[in-house]
Amino acid sequence: MTNEYRAVSQRDEKEEDDNGEDENKDSCEDGSVSTREVSKEPTTPWPSIYTAGACSFAQAAQFSIFFSSMWPYLRKLNPHAKETQFGYIVALYSLGQCISAPSFGYWSNRIEQVRIPLLAGFCFMMAGNTLYLSLEFFAPAHVAVVMMVARFVAGCGTGNMSLLRAYASTSSCIADRARAIACVSGGIATGAMIGPAFQLFFTPLGHDGIYVLPFYRLNIYNSPALFSLLLNIAGFLVMFFAFEENYDVLRADAAKTPSKLPSPCAIAIFVSVFTRFVQIFSTTTIETLVLNRRAAASSYYEMIILDFLRLGSAFSMLMFSFNNEQAVTANATAHLIAGALGVTLYFLFIIFNLTKWVPPRLSSIVCLCAYAGLFVSTYSWPFLPNKVEISVNGSEWGCFSDRFDWCDGLTEVSPWASFVFIEES
Repeated sequence: MTNEYRAVSQRDEKEEDDNGEDENKDSCEDGSVSTREVSKEPTTPWPSIYTAGACSFAQAAQFSIFFSSMWPYLRKLNPHAKETQFGYIVALYSLGQCISAPSFGYWSNRIEQVRIPLLAGFCFMMAGNTLYLSLEFFAPAHVAVVMMVARFVAGCGTGNMSLLRAYASTSSCIADRARAIACVSGGIATGAMIGPAFQLFFTPLGHDGIYVLPFYRLNIYNSPALFSLLLNIAGFLVMFFAFEENYDVLRADAAKTPSKLPSPCAIAIFVSVFTRFVQIFSTTTIETLVLNRRAAASSYYEMIILDFLRLGSAFSMLMFSFNNEQAVTANATAHLIAGALGVTLYFLFIIFNLTKWVPPRLSSIVCLCAYAGLFVSTYSWPFLPNKVEISVNGSEWGCFSDRFDWCDGLTEVSPWASFVFIEES
């Protein structure tokens, strides 16, 4: 009887195995999911992810491309422009981004899509760059105000970059999420770091430029606005005709998500937010003199990729007595070198997963120490041997002793030390 029971059991088990293979090939002995079951799961919409990455590159590049030429251009149009005005110009771009980012996020949540807000952002950027192109038609006394408005409007447009990251995160499956976010974050990082190097292509235009219209000259200073405008038009067309939102993965995950999620770690969140605050505060503290733009990365690699600070044109002209063309060329070249190094480092972390050997905690500490090294290396210490040159006869470079009473005792920082720390940080 025992033998008969065993025979019946073996036959039943064989029939169950055969039925399981015919229906779904349920699960392998090692617990892995079968091929047929996996095929029914929604997959990551890679075409739209790649499109989002390309758009993020266009937006980040057109932000950083202005930094080498913006201060010399302001001084060209209005020789009496002051550094404080330039500080407001830089700050208003970020202010526009701060205002528009949550607004775009709220709008996107209400209409449950990112495509329309992204198109609106491109329209804002096109309007800002068009206004920047028309600066030379305004009176010198009004140039600074118009430039503030132009950069503020353009900043409002770039606030939609957060939507690109959000789309990459919500539309991708768990297995592909890191790679999907890296596509968008890599586009932002690459654009932010290499964008200023595009200025080198416009250097041959020179100070006076060439006539592209009977009434308009294109020169080394306003050409970035035209380049950015073309990027905006291309991004708008790609987003309008080629971008297709797909949230099949999000809907499938929502169906599987339990009703009650575990509570987040408040301490970890506070430390992460505070570290990010210190990072952004450090960069914006020197933004009016040492122009910079963070190479945005995915949240996991945020502090791995250090901020590639850019020795700004205003700082170069004051500290090293560079003229307008020298400041633009030197800074654009520095951006190209630092950008190439940064992009290489970024993709090394993405491709080879270097966090296995370099913990995020350690890399964050190293990044913060690099900021400290930057401040120390670019500080005008009293014991340095050389003094900065004083601007004479209305020259555009050197320290303006008629406006700054500290010019007489200001020591000159080594450009080599500054550039080394800038490229390292």
